[in-house]
Amino acid sequence: MSSSTRPLRRRSIHLGVDLSATTARPAVWRTYDSRPAREFDREAASRLARVAAHGALDLVLLGPEFRLGTSRDTPLGGVLDPAVGACRIAREVPGIGAVAHLDPGRIEPEHVAQALAAVDEHTGGRAGWQVTDAPLAEVRAVLRAWDAISSAPEPAEGEQYVTRDGVRFAVRAARPGARPVQSRLPVVVALPGAGGDDGALELAGHVADVVRVRARTLEEAAVARERVRLAVAEAGREPDAVRVLVDLFAVVGPDQASAQARLDLLRRLEDEEVDEGSLVVAGSPVALAVTIQDWVDAGAADGFVVRPASLPSDLEAFVAAVVPVVQGSGDLRTGYPGATLGATRRLTRRREAAVVGA
Repeated sequence: MSSSTRPLRRRSIHLGVDLSATTARPAVWRTYDSRPAREFDREAASRLARVAAHGALDLVLLGPEFRLGTSRDTPLGGVLDPAVGACRIAREVPGIGAVAHLDPGRIEPEHVAQALAAVDEHTGGRAGWQVTDAPLAEVRAVLRAWDAISSAPEPAEGEQYVTRDGVRFAVRAARPGARPVQSRLPVVVALPGAGGDDGALELAGHVADVVRVRARTLEEAAVARERVRLAVAEAGREPDAVRVLVDLFAVVGPDQASAQARLDLLRRLEDEEVDEGSLVVAGSPVALAVTIQDWVDAGAADGFVVRPASLPSDLEAFVAAVVPVVQGSGDLRTGYPGATLGATRRLTRRREAAVVGA
């Protein structure tokens, strides 16, 4: 394994959880008391985020498939739903970051930036943005719009005056748009497929703070992480400043046999799609903790984005039983060191390439 893949020093393990499965949907097995055409359940999603925060996980993520309602059939229907959902969930849960997937190709960069700024404002600075196949120029446009919002002067308060037909009127000052707490927007780039294509790697190299990869084996993950780090270096950035997280489809059971039996059952259910292109682990809490530790020790990952096989049971089991084992090694923190997502992720330097014109 190359020296650029293996960390030069022991680094903290980073964990996130993908809560896209909390989307509104027809009745399914994944949650308790499912109902046909169920709308998004904010209370249930917030409870899941609290569980994740109890384990001091870095992030909750809502992907492009997340929807607040089941009848959005317009061209732009639901495009901002991940941001709205992230805001609703995270503002009730202290500490944890809220990452929403928004497609800059479908809405104006200023609107994407304003939506994310609203999440950041309402969560006290814990917003993040996930992108996948977006062109670098479009992502840079959003980041420039964010910079413009965050650096704009505070609007004047009180009344404003206008003159019409020689008469001077006092009117209320226009309500300003959302103002983010964070001066820079944390960006998560999800690579499509195993290792991503050249365009996705270029995007990750220039703007990502976190990169999600899909890999079935430790060797695949090591290759993907190596490619990401090379792309970051080629973009003139420090590779150690970017965290590479592997997607982990987790089935947690009291022992290997029971966990495997439940995974086999899930694969037979018609409404369940187990992503065979990702790492799938079914086992005891110790087995999952060993997998996490081994992959990080081998330099194949900086952490994982957990996709619980079943909500809430697998997330609760992961936080209650897997997280303490990893924390016992001293490589996983037990609390949030900063008030904002950037502070928790230690994003102390600006992303130079992000503000360069396309």
